[in-house]
Amino acid sequence: MPCTAKKKERRRRQLIRADGSTDVDLVLTTKEFAQLLAHRKINWNAVEESAFDEPLGQSTGAAAIFGVAGGVLEATLRTMRHQAGEEPQQLGFTRRTACGMPYASVQLHGLTESGPRRSFTVNVAGIHGLGSAGRFLATAAASKACSDPPLHLVEVMSCVGGCVGGGGQPTRGVGADVVHARAAAIAGVDHTAVWRLSCCCPAVHRLYNNFLGATRSPLALQLLHTSYGTTTHITLGSTNTVKK
Repeated sequence: MPCTAKKKERRRRQLIRADGSTDVDLVLTTKEFAQLLAHRKINWNAVEESAFDEPLGQSTGAAAIFGVAGGVLEATLRTMRHQAGEEPQQLGFTRRTACGMPYASVQLHGLTESGPRRSFTVNVAGIHGLGSAGRFLATAAASKACSDPPLHLVEVMSCVGGCVGGGGQPTRGVGADVVHARAAAIAGVDHTAVWRLSCCCPAVHRLYNNFLGATRSPLALQLLHTSYGTTTHITLGSTNTVKK
């Protein structure tokens, strides 16, 4: 994983079973995996390629772009456009600025809020880096510009550039050009994917049809969803209330 936070997440109480076992056994970062290969004296370039175990081999371009800033946002918009009966691949962003932060407007045709089908503009913003997120929230709280037009969906990624710039990624000698190259590689995976929509993965369809049942079924909620409560962290002499 490129994300060090996954190590803590796997120990969340919602992911620990009654017998004390966890849904996720172990989390290795990208750097730790590289160190493991080196320790085992495994030459990565000499490893023969093989297929993933099913169903993990069936993935989508939308899943791949989750790893870059704005990827979750774009995957969501693709699905919205697909459900509206439109071609999802070309989103046609119109980029603007509000509250000193960039955002995009996407025109969707055929969405139904209530009543007859009509066009609908979705305003979205993609924030990456917690510093940027803090500035965005502070500016939004102090300005009415963020409510005209309203933002319908905001993506926040903690790491600059998204997961490709995560804390678990190799960092020695790495600059912005390397992060951009990682993002470009993910874009290539997306462009050549057989399925580019999250909702069109055959493995996911089989999972629901044969095991989970309908979306938000009791079993799906139990296995795929989690919950958050308010807790208090004391950091550097100050008390902060956060969601955990």
